[in-house]
Amino acid sequence: MRLPQGKIPVDILKEVVFRNLGASRQEVAVGPSVGVDGAVIDVGDKSLIVSMDPITGAVERIGWLAVNVNANDIATFGVEPAFLFSCILLPDGAPKGLVETISSQMNNAAQNLGVAIVGGHCEVTPAWPSP
Repeated sequence: MRLPQGKIPVDILKEVVFRNLGASRQEVAVGPSVGVDGAVIDVGDKSLIVSMDPITGAVERIGWLAVNVNANDIATFGVEPAFLFSCILLPDGAPKGLVETISSQMNNAAQNLGVAIVGGHCEVTPAWPSP
């Protein structure tokens, strides 16, 4: 079976992905499930709401989308987004200016939302066709 483009079909999520989630931890109050783009992790008397969404297919405003799409996923839990980890994957031969564009867009969007960018990963990879 070849997978269609886009999100993995729900039946495959249930049959494959959700059956392979590593160790079971009592701190995970809300874990992976269909239609839920985040998780709740209890840490002492507080809970962390975490999420991760890639930006694919975008040509413009990639950095803005990266911040706002992920912040939206957190906001759906009824909390204010506060922190962001980013992952910037670039195609072979990408110009330095592209890193600058994406990073400055992320910076502006994060400042507007009061979100701190606290880490992440940035890489040029030959198998990647677009940022």
